[in-house]
Amino acid sequence: MHNQDTPPAIDMFYRDFEARFRGDRATILTRLEVYRPFIAPLAERGDARALDLGCGRGEWLELLGRWGVEARGVDLDAGMLTEAKERGLSVAREDAVQALRAVPDRDLAIVSAFHLAEHLPFDVLRALVAEALRALRPGGLLILETPNPENLQVGLVNFHLDATHVRPLPPVLTGFLVEHAGFTRHAVLRLQGQAPTAETRDKLMALLTEVSLDYAVVAQKEGEEMDRLDPAFEQEIGLSLVDAVVRIDGARDERHARSRANAATLANRIAGETSRLRAEIEALHARLAEREAGDEAHQVQFAEWQAETAALRASLSPEIAEIRYLVSRSWTERLLFRRCGRPIKALRRLLFHTSGKPRGIFRRWVVDKDRNPRPAFRRWMESPRYLALRWPASRQPILAPTPAELPPVEDHPLRGVLIARLEEAAARAALPKVTN
Repeated sequence: MHNQDTPPAIDMFYRDFEARFRGDRATILTRLEVYRPFIAPLAERGDARALDLGCGRGEWLELLGRWGVEARGVDLDAGMLTEAKERGLSVAREDAVQALRAVPDRDLAIVSAFHLAEHLPFDVLRALVAEALRALRPGGLLILETPNPENLQVGLVNFHLDATHVRPLPPVLTGFLVEHAGFTRHAVLRLQGQAPTAETRDKLMALLTEVSLDYAVVAQKEGEEMDRLDPAFEQEIGLSLVDAVVRIDGARDERHARSRANAATLANRIAGETSRLRAEIEALHARLAEREAGDEAHQVQFAEWQAETAALRASLSPEIAEIRYLVSRSWTERLLFRRCGRPIKALRRLLFHTSGKPRGIFRRWVVDKDRNPRPAFRRWMESPRYLALRWPASRQPILAPTPAELPPVEDHPLRGVLIARLEEAAARAALPKVTN
């Protein structure tokens, strides 16, 4: 329990909450510069007075003092007022509507309420607007700034961070409220939206970043000096949700139009390439048909050449047979035998006796000095081909003579010459070897 003599501790929760989620003093002062075009014409008279409802830490009061406006503020949060008093600002702990009701008629040039309207029941807000219209002098301004529910992040999340908020107020509703209360004109300033970037400008992210986080309704009471504020009321500040959606839709439609144009261009290119390829294919088909026709002609000509070759081969068959015969037989066979296999008669009489034995000189060549038959002649005489020759019935083929059957070899003047020639002929004939 607190001692009755000890003053209750000041609750600093809301001041710290504002510092965390709304920004520090320097940030708030920078944001409030947007109202200078509205305040400067009123401050030029030198007698402008202002009442700030829910003044908080007093940034707006400080800025009004710099611009030449006599300003005071009221708030119910002692923690917020403590910081304002430390800066020497004129503030009091008082209810906003009651403080406004205490103001004489047509006494103030400016009535402001920054982030107060969302904390009030709607009937209390209506009463506050009505009292502000009464307290303002002709041409005076009412400024109501509040979170902008058009921003999806604010409407769905950020607004509910502050547990003292009652309900969000769409800009259209707040504008109708001041208009219905009797103010002559009003402007909606959409504030704290980020500048568009290439990454977010035409994307859905713009709904969270570029659509204003806060907005203000600046309403003016009927008066003679209204025309001095025309430039301020004619300016357009910030991006609404509808404008952002329209811009995104326009960018999407533009992208779709470009895509359709690109698709049409690509389709035309494809059609052109298809036509070109079709023409090339048709040309290739024509060339292929010509080549096939030429191939058919070549086939006919080749068939004619084959027929001519066959006829030529038939006409040359005897000569070919003769050549094959000559090639297939050894030199000795071609010399001694006819094609029928019988020895040539003249040579047989020259080389052999009627008994079938070799004659003298030929016999001397057949049998060497060692009285053995020469290997080449013996191989030929013992070969199956020689034994298979068809001799006349009275002339059976002789076998290779053995040394016992041969007479003694006598010297002869032509023996060496004949032996050399016959050996040379036998070597050229390449007689096959026969195993003894």
